[in-house]
Amino acid sequence: MTRDTTTDTDSLQTREHSSVNRRTVLGMAALGPLTGVRSLIERLFRGNQAAVVEKRFVGVEGSDVIEIARTGADGTEIASRHDGLFEGAPGVVDGATAQQLRSRYDELRFFVGLRHHADSASAPDDDTPVEYETSRALYNGIDVGDHVSFQTSLLNPNTIISLSCLTDSEESLRPRCRVDIDDPTDEI
Repeated sequence: MTRDTTTDTDSLQTREHSSVNRRTVLGMAALGPLTGVRSLIERLFRGNQAAVVEKRFVGVEGSDVIEIARTGADGTEIASRHDGLFEGAPGVVDGATAQQLRSRYDELRFFVGLRHHADSASAPDDDTPVEYETSRALYNGIDVGDHVSFQTSLLNPNTIISLSCLTDSEESLRPRCRVDIDDPTDEI
């Protein structure tokens, strides 16, 4: 009795070939979640750098958000009901002023508008400034026109939790802007 070995060999090759296909498919399926991990790692280790183009802060009364002051390249605007509250420009909100405002509002929120550098990790495609919420301390530590390196919260990517100013060459860091505090998230 002769046995047809070509059929056995062909069958074996077909099974091996289909195993490779299954392995390839399973391997590719496993890489899907890694793409998300890769973008997270890139976001953590690739820096965000930007120019400060605007600063503003608001008071929240119930569901109403009332802009108190806005500082941009064209100057500062202060809501008329708060004109006498600020001795200088409201680019810096000291503790006493913050306490007075907190007695009028349920909550204070501080924002900075940043135009990302081209190689910044979170740079939008169209060079549009992005507004981020931050603490009063970090808000006080920067001026419009500063170039900063910053980190956003992993839980809320629209909130800055750490920043440092860049030198005029925009290449290296200056000592922590004017933020001389232990806890940059402290509100008072």
